[in-house]
Amino acid sequence: MVEAGLGCERLGRSSVTYRIGLFAAGSDDAAALGRFVHVYVDRVTRAVVPVPEPIRAAVEALRR
Repeated sequence: MVEAGLGCERLGRSSVTYRIGLFAAGSDDAAALGRFVHVYVDRVTRAVVPVPEPIRAAVEALRR
């Protein structure tokens, strides 16, 4: 069994940097750590756009 954790490292105007951790079940020590950046873009124009408000609100909860 593997447990995963997700947190928000940075919430910008048009991007979110997430941090992730993978843990053996019940362990407090991470077996793997990482991060990734999600940049929001318009589907048609591919121009960078602000993080949508519903997403921003959900990500705010990960910052706590």
